[in-house]
Amino acid sequence: MTTIGCYGSVICNDDKSEVCKQCSLAQACFELVKENTEKIKARLEVDVSKQERKQHQQDVVAGKPTYKIIKSNKREALTDYQRSIVDNPKFPIKARKLTASLFRKGITGEYLRTLLRSGINPFDNATPVILDVACRLILLDKMSVNNLREVYIGLGQSDKTALSQANNVRTCFLLMGVLTKELNLR
Repeated sequence: MTTIGCYGSVICNDDKSEVCKQCSLAQACFELVKENTEKIKARLEVDVSKQERKQHQQDVVAGKPTYKIIKSNKREALTDYQRSIVDNPKFPIKARKLTASLFRKGITGEYLRTLLRSGINPFDNATPVILDVACRLILLDKMSVNNLREVYIGLGQSDKTALSQANNVRTCFLLMGVLTKELNLR
């Protein structure tokens, strides 16, 4: 099931598209899209960082994680499901803003869980530092609001700010399905 001209198209290939999910050539198309992205990148005419990030995330979720984390300043549109989370007034606003920021970067809970299960910190030496610290604690199996708070205080935050940040990160990871309510990796 292909549409004329879509096979191998960097623009058309989308792992979230129902058409792509149902296509019998989806995996071959995805591999061809990677090759085509590299060809476009070699010309140095177009920023392909968003496509590279999406391809990397598709690989990670498919069980092919790598230590190279692809970053891009290009933002994604939120899905209806993601919007239902970040627009829900039952959750704290700052945690929703943090969650929305991750979603707009194309980062999903499944992507984070897969990397963390592989022992990879997706925010290693990156901003925001609060997420780097949280992922380090998750990898050490020492994730708790108190441990987060103590590390944030050690990084120079006031006690009140550190507690607020710890709760925001905890809630964000709960909303994304990264952690259980006992703060263990799902």
